[in-house]
Amino acid sequence: VKGLDEKQKEHIQFATYKALCDSTVASKNAAIGEANEKIEVFNADIQKFEADASTLGTEVATLDGDISTCETR
Repeated sequence: VKGLDEKQKEHIQFATYKALCDSTVASKNAAIGEANEKIEVFNADIQKFEADASTLGTEVATLDGDISTCETR
């Protein structure tokens, strides 16, 4: 009887531990999914900002040229 009680306790303890692990895995997978979505958004933002910076750099160079032209007149 003592052996059966111990076996039952171990079974309950294992089931509790497995449930904790399963919920932790689900939680971590959800967090990873959310983080991956954020990474995609941030990468898109980076590409947009780099394109904007390139365009603005060209505009600044043009305006610098206009300033130089105006100053030499």
